[in-house]
Amino acid sequence: MAFITGKFPGSCVDNIENYADRIECTPKVNAAVLSRGLTNGHHEFRCLAVGTAGEEVHIVVHWPEYDVDSADRSNEYWFVESFYGVADQVVFTGTDELHWQRIETVWKDGWDLHIKVTLPEEGHLYVSVNLPFTVKALQQVCDRFAPWRVTVGKTAGGMDIPAFRFGTGKKVIWLQANQHVTEVCGCHVLASLMEYISDPAVDLKDYTFVVIPSVSMDKMFMDQEYPEYPVNINRDWGTRKQPETKAIHDYLQGMAAEGYEILVMVDMHCGWCRVGDSGGNITEYNHGFIPNDYWERRMRYTHALLSALDYEKPDKIWWCDFPPVQTFFQYGSQLYGALCSTYEFSRFQIWNREKGDYDPLSQEALEKLGKQYAKFLLSYDFEEV
Repeated sequence: MAFITGKFPGSCVDNIENYADRIECTPKVNAAVLSRGLTNGHHEFRCLAVGTAGEEVHIVVHWPEYDVDSADRSNEYWFVESFYGVADQVVFTGTDELHWQRIETVWKDGWDLHIKVTLPEEGHLYVSVNLPFTVKALQQVCDRFAPWRVTVGKTAGGMDIPAFRFGTGKKVIWLQANQHVTEVCGCHVLASLMEYISDPAVDLKDYTFVVIPSVSMDKMFMDQEYPEYPVNINRDWGTRKQPETKAIHDYLQGMAAEGYEILVMVDMHCGWCRVGDSGGNITEYNHGFIPNDYWERRMRYTHALLSALDYEKPDKIWWCDFPPVQTFFQYGSQLYGALCSTYEFSRFQIWNREKGDYDPLSQEALEKLGKQYAKFLLSYDFEEV
């Protein structure tokens, strides 16, 4: 008889005992996990189905009920309703916690999300709502790129922040992901990008890449309640009271003091599932909020990037005026004058330039994007801007 068993780490998860009325499985559930994100749109469910090869397992996730009639329609996120609207497009399975395939044997019935899988010859199958990036995947990255690992600092929980440094040039390209632990698309992109730039045949004499695939290490390994413990790291870049933000700031300041130019800074997230929208975008300042020459330099770069990559539609820019520094986007822009942006990835689809339309999100597409992005950064004429 098949059953659902314990969690696999790499996300914000909690024991099923707290949500026993929300998960069913045929055959019977022994244990399972569901994320704490029950009110913020991140509704992840992850489990391991174990049994006999060829056995069929039917999982039902009872989505948190949402009072649509009393909802604040001025709030564009409509958290529960929005994500549930695409939940049947974001179920992934795999046998090794490293490679994931989206499945289509998923359907909705009212507020119930049904997932039906057939166990492969291995006799087990990991099932996830949302494309995962697990602890095992992060460990594989750390092992693979150990020769390039550098010490940046430690997290609030005392863990080393995994940072990797490539190249010898004085122009710094700083790339990081996973400040928010359920937002993992950037982890896949950066792992692939590192694979590309670590090739000895790739010329990095003009650039130094510093890559942090997971800022939120504590959350990758610890079952803390969402939001990030003890604070939302991406609201701490002004005061830098948290060990993660302070460590990264100190490292960047050290590079600047050594004569490095902090040229590009990127913070990768996953966007909210907005009604009628992919949720993906690049964050940029409205015209007039920053000096005009700086704004024009950013526009040329951002539009070139969106035109060159299979990431998002060419017009997917989130225009904003931000108050004093809180986020990494503001921090990098205002302290270094860098081409600093937040890249929000859709949780359920990704742009295909050749088709001029979206494809379903896949691990393969994100890995392709990582190599595309590396090539773009190495070929872009930064002097022109």
